[in-house]
Amino acid sequence: MKGWISKSARRQPSKLKGTWALVLGYLFFLTLPFCLARLILWLHYSDQFEGLSSADVFMGFLGGLRFDLSSMSTLLGLPILLSFLPLVRSLSWRRFWHLGIGGISLVILALLVIDLVYFAYVKRHLSYELSAAQGDWGLMVKMAWGGYKGVLLGFAGFSILWLWFWSILGRNQRPGLGLGSFVWLFLLIVALARGGFSAKPVSVIDAYAQGNDQLANLLLNGVFTGSHALLLADGPDHLYYEPKDAVRWAGGDPEAPFPMLRHNPGPKKGLNLVFFLIESLSYDYIDQLGHKNYGVTPNLDKLVQESKVYTRFYASGQRSLEGVQIVLTGLPSVIGLPTLGEGFQARYSSLGNIGQANGYQGLFVQAMKRQSFRGEAVAGATGFKHFYGSEDIPRLLDYPDPEAAPFGWDHETFQFALQKMDELEKPFVSFIVSSTTHTPFPPLPPEFEKYPRDPNAESGFLNTLAYTDWALGQFIEQAKTKPWFENTLIVLTADHAMGNFWDGDYLKRFQIPLIVYGPGIEPGMDPTLGSQIDILPSLIDWLGLQGDYAAIGRPLGEGGLGFAYMRQGPIMMLVNKQGYFRHSLANRLESIDPNGETLPKEAQAKMERQLLSIDQATFQLLLENRWAP
Repeated sequence: MKGWISKSARRQPSKLKGTWALVLGYLFFLTLPFCLARLILWLHYSDQFEGLSSADVFMGFLGGLRFDLSSMSTLLGLPILLSFLPLVRSLSWRRFWHLGIGGISLVILALLVIDLVYFAYVKRHLSYELSAAQGDWGLMVKMAWGGYKGVLLGFAGFSILWLWFWSILGRNQRPGLGLGSFVWLFLLIVALARGGFSAKPVSVIDAYAQGNDQLANLLLNGVFTGSHALLLADGPDHLYYEPKDAVRWAGGDPEAPFPMLRHNPGPKKGLNLVFFLIESLSYDYIDQLGHKNYGVTPNLDKLVQESKVYTRFYASGQRSLEGVQIVLTGLPSVIGLPTLGEGFQARYSSLGNIGQANGYQGLFVQAMKRQSFRGEAVAGATGFKHFYGSEDIPRLLDYPDPEAAPFGWDHETFQFALQKMDELEKPFVSFIVSSTTHTPFPPLPPEFEKYPRDPNAESGFLNTLAYTDWALGQFIEQAKTKPWFENTLIVLTADHAMGNFWDGDYLKRFQIPLIVYGPGIEPGMDPTLGSQIDILPSLIDWLGLQGDYAAIGRPLGEGGLGFAYMRQGPIMMLVNKQGYFRHSLANRLESIDPNGETLPKEAQAKMERQLLSIDQATFQLLLENRWAP
């Protein structure tokens, strides 16, 4: 029989084995960066995984392969299949796709590195941040070079080493697979991309199936979470209850065409509004509030003594875009829906538009460039006719490196806003967004550098906070000389907390100040519990703006909602007097009372119903465009 079989035919099995060996080598080699990133995450952020047992850690690494292989197969499956097409004999074809796979793998490496750095700030993986950064990549690169040169150089070195190994793997190119083997490869890629053979593809929510967010963070990777957020493919269905019940439990009228619509009869007070949204200002960094004696907030300390301060107030998100949206519109951030500036289409109420309807001029000034994070579009969409960014703002101080603050300088921003307020017809609503306290923290004139200079450490943040505090003091001192000041309400809060330098108390990652100063506001500490979704209703109440508006929140002057509602990436949270409750929208994660004990099951059930009802009602009404007329 041996004589009847040609030498060429006898070589086919060995060629096929060699091709399959190359295929499996691809899959193994391309999965290695995910495993390495997970190991670095576990070692570098070990304090974030202290609650995991050895068995949990083992399952985190083993189970994480499901998410890694899914990411790898989703992004690289098509070029791998094209590389091994049957009937295509050209080695040039295979080399072309080999280079393409190598290029895509470098992008994956970059995302994994970005995720590892970003984890320090929000204690979770990348999510909608990738979408928010579109159009600002130049700024992001500049920012990274300013604060993370070591990381970038390390990435460059590893990339060179990676490409060298990749080129070695590509030297031994093989013929394409036979049709039958190619079908098997196709099925393998599809199965890996879907995360197995279950009815639904693997999703971010699957990592939270055990109700443990520490384990979920170990299982997931930033490529998986970021890509799923970009595609809006992993959101829950948001259907937990009968729709009318969800609306009712969320505080709306289920029989109304616009269930969340409220009406404020006034009376109009004619007050001006100066609203400061300060970058990353956690509650405890103000000495008069946190009593930490950092020594960098003398002007904020003075303002606190003259104002009403809400001492149990929380950011409703972790991103600046979320903070801007929630403050200006009262809209919670919803998993599966874009924020303002990211493709949001439903009708909503907004501070600028309500102000216009009451005869107010609207002014929006941000320290960043006009197009950064779509600021100009957001300002226009929320009713502010006058908008300015860093391109419009002249420099006033002599900085060691004027270009070192990638998001702009606060002193110049505040002074420019003050000048524009003088020019506006009265009354006016002004919204001022600061940025200098955003990492990387720039070098400052000597009088502000009270701690060692560092672009990424807390000492660098404290120096920038000293500068921003001084800038606020300069603004208020000069504003007091203006004829319109006595008829002006000043409100100051943060876009989100500076969560990366806080350990221990979980809620400190979200606690921010809400400081209110002006006519009719009695100074003092107010323990009313609230979050950013209460700001729009409160401003309407304090200013006496007449008309309809849609919101979940309630005026803090009337007691607010009695709870705070927040989002941490793929996790939603509710805080009330009984404690805090965290939920993945599929599973309960954590429920802790003020003494650190687990909440009773009855309390958990009530908080779960409230949280899920708000999520469902918000999602449904926005999707149906029934949030606001």
